[in-house]
Amino acid sequence: MLAQVGNQESAEAELAPVRSRRSMGELVGDSQLARAAARVLGPDVALRVLQVSERGGLGVFSRDGEQRVFKLMNCRTHWRKRFARLFGWNPARRAFEQSQMLQQAGVPVCPVLEHGQIPLPDAPRALWTIGEYFPDGIALRDLKKQLQPQRRSAVHPQIVALYEHGIDMLRDLHERGFMHRDFHAGNLMVVPGADAGKPPLYLMDLDTVTRRAPSHDRRAAEVCRYVHNFVEPQNFEQVIMNAAERYARGDQAILSRLKRSRQVASLLRQKGVLPKDILRGREWKLPEDSVS
Repeated sequence: MLAQVGNQESAEAELAPVRSRRSMGELVGDSQLARAAARVLGPDVALRVLQVSERGGLGVFSRDGEQRVFKLMNCRTHWRKRFARLFGWNPARRAFEQSQMLQQAGVPVCPVLEHGQIPLPDAPRALWTIGEYFPDGIALRDLKKQLQPQRRSAVHPQIVALYEHGIDMLRDLHERGFMHRDFHAGNLMVVPGADAGKPPLYLMDLDTVTRRAPSHDRRAAEVCRYVHNFVEPQNFEQVIMNAAERYARGDQAILSRLKRSRQVASLLRQKGVLPKDILRGREWKLPEDSVS
């Protein structure tokens, strides 16, 4: 996973206040983060905490005049992750390796600069990463909530442009032979003022990335994963079809496969009912006072 602001849970930086989740795991996470940072960075390094949770934490520190992000992953929140760690699964190492490969391929990412393992009494297989810090960075999902809090579909001009760029970025990622496997608005960082020849979006959570040419089913799955955060009952089919056409870039074979894929068919069958609301047995409806 990625060690930079907005990482993993799309930790908000200066533009968006950090969520403070006071749960039983937060005190544990805060303690783990402080102990891990002191051992990895040194006891005299000041760490400004950005986020803590049951999964670890995220904080900013200074080194040689540069700000960096320290991220702790305790790998204890899910039995599958604990089990996988026993057999060598290392998301910190994977994020570091994929960060290097993606940068070499010309994909804009939030770079992971260092990684390692740090045994803690309550997290014996904990991992850490150090990544580049973007002071004004904010996840696309959080920026959308700020600029159009009552709309899922992209309607604000800035969100429309970033949403479309996200589709282009996904296609470029696939064309370079990579799959992200968790490509969504929460894993795309927006860096304000990046119009001076810099990309507007940077990829986060790199531990899920794999170097493999995607199949048509995988292409469809990643398109649907990204688009799902931008659809409403009124325009479900329109948003999905427009996204497929933009992704295909005129390639009728890809467009046909996308439209006929089981992933797109499944998303269309929802007919405006979101998965969480299907489980609750009710339909999601657009607020009456939302912008039309």
